[in-house]
This record gives sequence, structure tokens and C-alpha cells, in this order.
Amino acid sequence: MQNRVRLGKLTIIISEGRNKKIELFRNDRPELRHLTLSFNNPSGEIDLHMTTNLPGNQKDRVPVAKIPELDFAKALGSFGAAFIAGIAQSAHKVRKIRPGWLGRKGYAIVYMDDQASDDFLNTIAPKRKVGKSKKWARIFDPEGFASYANWEELSKCVYYPSFLHEIAEMGHKDPIFAVRNFGRHKPSILPIGLVNQSSGKKCWIRLDKLARSIGAIGDGLVLSTLGQIVPPGVTAQIYDALQLNEV
Repeated sequence: MQNRVRLGKLTIIISEGRNKKIELFRNDRPELRHLTLSFNNPSGEIDLHMTTNLPGNQKDRVPVAKIPELDFAKALGSFGAAFIAGIAQSAHKVRKIRPGWLGRKGYAIVYMDDQASDDFLNTIAPKRKVGKSKKWARIFDPEGFASYANWEELSKCVYYPSFLHEIAEMGHKDPIFAVRNFGRHKPSILPIGLVNQSSGKKCWIRLDKLARSIGAIGDGLVLSTLGQIVPPGVTAQIYDALQLNEV
């Protein structure tokens, strides 16, 4: 089984056979090495190596690092605990929001059901066959994204803020966006989410400030976690090999 995702100049392939692999390619620079991470190996280690494709289906592999899966699991556990603690410290930034307030400030709600979400994804990132192997992958289409703004179906996904009451009754769990139609209130696009209060009642909260805090917490913890399990210099080696400064 193989899944392929293309993000600009990078392609990520996730495959599963005797072990699990994650491969990171530069799709615009086939001459560059690509990064491979393999899991569930008999050695009990996560294997990182850089690979260059050579003529005749030959491959030149350069070992980068081997990480004991136990160490990785411990680091992941410490990451999770620290991440939750960081979020708890940001709890004071959570602000409840009411449909009436959104309406007075000029916001409308953008909500898509499963069918509308599928149509949106197929418009902005249609599946195409890529590479010599002609494998299917979703490719971001800037023209599709631009045309979506004029797509007549889009108007069917815009509601008055009072529709949030119905969405709450449906038990929708994913974030929803409120978009400002008039007025000068900031931000122009406001992410909101539905949560359960300790009383058992549901309420909508703003996710913009909380999301920024979580992002900053996550970025710092990812770097510190990598420092626990990856030998010094490995990150720079991968960065240089893939020429990520061009991405």
C-alpha cells in the first residue's frame, strides 16, 4: 500500500510492506538525494538514509542515522506530555464566541458537508498520474483554487451565524471558519471550534490566538525532541542534501 502527496516542490510517499517507509523527494530536482525513514525493522531501529537513483535501477544509499524505536517512543511520550502542558498554560487565551456577536461584527459562516468538502478537494487538488510510474497523487492546482472563488456552489456553503446552533446539534467536531462580509473587525477570517464545557453544555470558542500559541509550542518542542534522538549535524545534512533553501 502506498500513499503519495505532492506539496509544491516536495513529494512525500508513505508505503507499507515488510516495514513502513516515509520518503521525501524533491520532485523538481531528480538528481538530488531523497530521504527515507523506515520503521518496524527487525533491528528495532528507525533507519534514516539518503538515496540517489542511478542508471539501471541502481541506488546509492548513504546511512544518516539509526534511532532505537524505544528512544523514539520515549521522546514522543515526553513530547506529548510537554505539548499538553504547554496548551494548558495557554488556556487563558480561550475566548467563547456567540453567533449574535459574529452577526453584529459582520461575519458569515462557511460550512461544508462531506460532499461539499470532497468537491472542494477535487477542485483545488485533483488527482493526477505523475512520474514514470504514473501513480495517482493529489496535485495542488492554483487555477482550480482561483476558480473555486467564483464557483456557484460556494454560495451554498455560506450561512448566517445563527446556523451555528444547528451545526452544534449535529455534533460537528472540525474547525469552522467565520468570514467577515462587512465592517472592520479583525481578523477577516476567524477559525472557531465547538467544545464541551465542564457543565456538559457546548460552546463555540475562538481558535486564532490559541492556534498561534499551539503552533509556537509545537515548533519549539519538535526541535527539542529531535535534539534528543537525532545525532548532531543530521538535520543540517538532510537540509543540504535536499537543498531545502530552494523550497
